Amino acid sequence: MKTPDNSQNHSRLPNEDAPDASRNKNLRLLIAVVITLTIANFTVYLSGAFTNLDSGTFLIRSKWDILRDLDTPVEWLILGDSSANQGVVPAQFQTEYGGRSVNLGTVGNVLLIDDVWMLQNYINKHGAPSHVVIVHVYDMWAREASTSVFAHTPWDYMGDVGMFPTLKEKFELAWFRYVPLYQSSTQVFRALAAPTQMFSPPIAMANDGFTTASSPNPSAVKKDIESHSTGLLTDEFALSPTNDKAIDMLIQLADEHQIEVFIANSPLHEDLAELESFELYFRNIASLMSDIDDRSPNIHYVLQDTPTFDSTMMENVDHITFEGATVFTSKLITDIQTHLSK
Repeated sequence: MKTPDNSQNHSRLPNEDAPDASRNKNLRLLIAVVITLTIANFTVYLSGAFTNLDSGTFLIRSKWDILRDLDTPVEWLILGDSSANQGVVPAQFQTEYGGRSVNLGTVGNVLLIDDVWMLQNYINKHGAPSHVVIVHVYDMWAREASTSVFAHTPWDYMGDVGMFPTLKEKFELAWFRYVPLYQSSTQVFRALAAPTQMFSPPIAMANDGFTTASSPNPSAVKKDIESHSTGLLTDEFALSPTNDKAIDMLIQLADEHQIEVFIANSPLHEDLAELESFELYFRNIASLMSDIDDRSPNIHYVLQDTPTFDSTMMENVDHITFEGATVFTSKLITDIQTHLSK
C-alpha cells in the first residue's frame, strides 16, 4: 500500500507560535505607550506648560508662589477669589495707608478655606498681619470642595480639617496634579492648536498680584446673567461644610492674633442685582456675612450695600475691568476707614 504524503497537509496546519508572538508584540506596544505617556506627563508637569492653559490653575499656583516668596511683612493682605484678583487694587491701599499691599485672590472653587490657609502660612512666616481684606463672589459660599481643584493647593493643611481623607480622594489629588494630560481634553486641544501658549502666562499679573482686565464683555455678561437666573438662583441656599469649617477657623485666627479682617461681597452687575430671585438668594448671603461679623469683634462685614456696575465695566456678572476696580477699591477703602475710625 502506498503511504500517503502528508507533507502538504502539515504545511497547512496553523502555526501554534503565532498567538504567543502576537501577545508579546501587543505587550511590548502597551509598555511603550505607557512609558511614552508617563514621560510626556512628567515633562508637561515639570515644565508647568499646562498650567498656562488653565487660568484657574495658574492663579492658584502663582498666588501661592507670591505668598511663599514674600521676604518682608505687608500692611494689607488681600485674599479671596478671582473677583478680588481683578477687583481690588493693592496700589490704592498703599497710596491711602502707606506700606506694602499684596493681592492673593485666586479662584472661587478653592473656597474660603484657601484664604485661611494663606493667612496661616503668612502668620507662620511673618507673624500676624495688621489688616486682611477678603472678597468673594456670592455663589462661592454654597460650593463644595473638589479634588480636581484642590490638587493644585498645598496638601499639608488638609489633614487639619479632614479634607479628602479616603484613599480614592488622595489618589485623585495626585492624579489631577501629576497627570496633567488626563485633566482636560480641552487643554490638550488648546495645546495642539496653539502650542506656544503653553509657554506664556494666560494672565498679565503685576508683582503685587493684581490682574488688570481692560476690556468689558457685554455679551458674556448677558449670558452669565441668564445662567445664574436659570441655575443657581433657582436653588435654596445652603452653606457648604468646607466653608462652614473655614469660617470657624477664620474667626479663631482673627481673635487669637487680633487681626482686623474686612470681608465683602464682590462687585455685581446691576441687572443681576435687580432680579427678584437674586434678591431672595442674596438675603441669605448677607445674613451669613452679618453672622460672621457678629461672632468676632475683629471681623467686619463691609460694603453691605454692594456696589453694582453696568456692562461697560464688567467681564461677567461679578468680574470688573480696571476702570471698575478703581471705583470698587475706592468704595472699599472708604467703608474700611469708617470701621477703623470707630
